[in-house]
Amino acid sequence: MDAADSLADTLAVFDRADSPSTPYTTSEVADELDCSRRTAYNRLERLAESGDLETKKVGARGRVWWRPPDPTDGGSDDAAEDDASVDDATRLREQVRRLERQREDLRRELDELFERIDDAFLALDDDLRVTYVNERAESLLDVAATDLLGRPIHDELEPGVHSERLFQEALETQESATFEEFHEPLDRWFEAHVYPSDTGLSVYFRDVTERKERERELERYETVVETLWDGVYALDEDERFVMANRRFLDMTGYDREELLGRPIHLVHGESVNEVAAESSSTVATSDPEGATLEFDLRRKDGETIPVESRFGPYGPDDRYAWTGVTRDVSDRKRFEETLKSLHDSSRELLGAKSREEVGEIAANAATDVLDLPGVIVYRHDAADGRLRPAERSVEADFMRDEFPDVSADDSTITGSAFVGGDPVHHDDVLDAPNLGVDPDGTRMRAGSFVPMGDHGVLVVGSREPGEFDHRTRQLVELLAANAEAAYDRVARETQLVRHREQLTALNNLNAVVRDINEALVQQSTREQVEQVVCDRLADAESYEFAWFGTVDTQSETVELTAEAGVENYLDGVEISIDPDDATARGPTGRAVRTEEMQVTGDVFEDPDYESWRDHARVHGFRSSAAIPVTYEDTLYGVLNVYADRVGAFEGDERRVVRQLGEVVGHAIASIERKRALMSDEMVELEFRIRDVFESVGLPESEGTISFDRAVPVGDDVFIEYGTATNDAIETLTALPEQLPYWEEVTPVREQFGTTTFEARLTEPPVVSMVASAGGYIESASIEGGDYHMTLHFPPTVDVRSVVERVRDAYPTVEVVTRRQVSRTSESLRRLDEVLTDEMTDRQRTALETAYFAGFFEWPRESSAQDVAESLGVADATFHQHVRLAENKLLGALFEQPATSIR
Repeated sequence: MDAADSLADTLAVFDRADSPSTPYTTSEVADELDCSRRTAYNRLERLAESGDLETKKVGARGRVWWRPPDPTDGGSDDAAEDDASVDDATRLREQVRRLERQREDLRRELDELFERIDDAFLALDDDLRVTYVNERAESLLDVAATDLLGRPIHDELEPGVHSERLFQEALETQESATFEEFHEPLDRWFEAHVYPSDTGLSVYFRDVTERKERERELERYETVVETLWDGVYALDEDERFVMANRRFLDMTGYDREELLGRPIHLVHGESVNEVAAESSSTVATSDPEGATLEFDLRRKDGETIPVESRFGPYGPDDRYAWTGVTRDVSDRKRFEETLKSLHDSSRELLGAKSREEVGEIAANAATDVLDLPGVIVYRHDAADGRLRPAERSVEADFMRDEFPDVSADDSTITGSAFVGGDPVHHDDVLDAPNLGVDPDGTRMRAGSFVPMGDHGVLVVGSREPGEFDHRTRQLVELLAANAEAAYDRVARETQLVRHREQLTALNNLNAVVRDINEALVQQSTREQVEQVVCDRLADAESYEFAWFGTVDTQSETVELTAEAGVENYLDGVEISIDPDDATARGPTGRAVRTEEMQVTGDVFEDPDYESWRDHARVHGFRSSAAIPVTYEDTLYGVLNVYADRVGAFEGDERRVVRQLGEVVGHAIASIERKRALMSDEMVELEFRIRDVFESVGLPESEGTISFDRAVPVGDDVFIEYGTATNDAIETLTALPEQLPYWEEVTPVREQFGTTTFEARLTEPPVVSMVASAGGYIESASIEGGDYHMTLHFPPTVDVRSVVERVRDAYPTVEVVTRRQVSRTSESLRRLDEVLTDEMTDRQRTALETAYFAGFFEWPRESSAQDVAESLGVADATFHQHVRLAENKLLGALFEQPATSIR
């Protein structure tokens, strides 16, 4: 409904009254028109202004309205009144027709106007009912006009709360309004302009969804640009700043107002301007992707910072402007400089010759290049699986007052990093569950523990928590990797050098051993053997000097008996073999106690060699070997050899040196045995064990058992021959069940109440000991339940050691006598010569076995096959050995003057 219609409807209210002059209140008119009081008031006021109605105030707030009388109405008669009424009706019809024509004209004009409007348009009455919709509005709202006209706007279009509030305010205030609102049903943004009138609202609106999306995108871009860590700027055609984000402002030190509008050369010098101009020209003509330039950005305070700027053109049409992204590369430059310094240290590492030098370079690089206050290198000792503190920085004391060895396990941070193989970083080491030290014992907080392969761990620390950022940790890991590579190289080169040295040493050693073997054959005394071994080793190119020591059982010390390549090596030095004595913890003392070779690969690294390091510096050696000289469980002494090489006495060299101890032991044992057999003077020891059968868990026996001869057959196996009275046979045959070294007892023959037997023994303690000490068993028997044994030794024997070893085998043994005895028979001397010098060991063994096995009896008690089987050889071999032995023995008997043999 347009304005003319609404005014005509309002006048019709008065025309329908009994008299046109009948007054109406505003409320009465509103009821007649079925509209709000406010709408009725606005219409009445406009009619009063045009003279169609008159009005007056009634009471405090009331007002009445009526049609004014016709001014030509002056008569009083009925005819006049009728004429007046006719005239009034005529005028009213004319006025209505005039108003209708005006309304139609206005409607056509408005329709044409609304259709020419690009925006969508809605007309609303004062009740917000839709009174008009143009085609653009139908299109945007996706609704037909017929579905909207006459209906409240909120029923069909569901405007937001905000828009409805603005519609009401416009009606009440009669002031225009503009707003933007998202229309959820249509998923669009609309921009609306609202114009109020007496009859309602005119609403012009347009779809601004695309513009809003562009604005949101721009807002996002602006947010991103403002939050970038890089500086972003834009220049106009005159290369003046038109935009700069917060980061760029922070980099330059200027406020936004100070920078915008200023030329670009404000932040860099003329030389940069020339390069930038050349790059700009290239970009403008041929490289639209932009260019990158590094230069020193000049700040407002005059300071400069290194930056990298990526810039390129932007702008519409043919107008050029520039935008750029500038990054502060101070950290990168410092990182590059640090990397260069680390590269330099890597070259130093490539030239390192030892593990100590590698550790020193790594510690210095961490301190000087990475500017880390606390640095320590832990090196892994593969021998005992410990990590030992080595090279460190000057200021490392704040990390710990003392740096102890740590286990290669998870009990400490250092150990867990090593066994885990991955770097361990702590912002505060006090938070670590395996700190490994009392928290009050360290001022270290931030810490990085980086393994260097199998070589150890590089530990760096700081007094401040969280001091090491990601880049610092990367650099420490890089340094550790370089150090690991250097350690690997040093280990390979050292191994190669050692291998060459060992090969040379092995060749020399083999020659020395051959020489020693040849020389030993020519020596007739133990003293000569000891000295010749030391001489040959000291003369070898691979070794510096050697000395030989024997054990004094009374003082429990090692006494030097021979040396070569050095003089008075043990002067003022005492080496104990007492485990509780500190001087017994060195290699010589351990070799004596364990009877195993003790090798020290590097005397300056082995903690057990600490008390001997001054000795090592004076005499110029780096490694040593203490070789026990033994033969068949008898220790004759210890041979010490020294080399100026680190890691000597490894691999094949160790094996040959160990064998040297056995060779020398065999030579000494042979001399001692020969001396025992050749000497007129002997040491005789007589032992007794009371109730011997009871001591081994057997019943008592009154019989007699005689042990006549123990014949060695090899590998510590002996065949014992003897006789036993018949009443002792049962006890004798039970011995293998009670004594572990008795394997079996075999009766050979029985005659006149006496049985000859053969027993097989493996590693019998006394028999082996006596043979290795150069002695022999003169007699051994069991009578009346007591065991009697008489032993003969050369005069040089260590009687105390013999007694101790017998007691180790038989704890209840008693020493009955000890005396010197003499030999008187020259024939016996000749026989001894044949047995010791002319017969081979196999010939002597075959002859003794055959004799005591009854091979020479008639009839034979054992065949050649039986004896050969006992010896573990072929029949032909046995016959060959026996024939040769018989020939030599008979030759000694018949070629010498007759003598008595006891």
